[in-house]
Amino acid sequence: MASTQGKASKNAAAKSKAPAKQTTRAPARRRKVPTHEAIAKHAYELSRAHEDGDHVGHWLQAEGELTAP
Repeated sequence: MASTQGKASKNAAAKSKAPAKQTTRAPARRRKVPTHEAIAKHAYELSRAHEDGDHVGHWLQAEGELTAP
């Protein structure tokens, strides 16, 4: 019987241990999402600064600049 009591005390000791410490992760950085109007305004400003007339290129550049971290 001594051996069963030894096992029981080991199991009780294992159960009584405090749970492992959980680490908290830093919150994920949210990506800035500019509004359609903000992109349009910046694209217009880019088009005024350049005379090439590349409207799609200005839009993509404005979008990229406004979403950059």
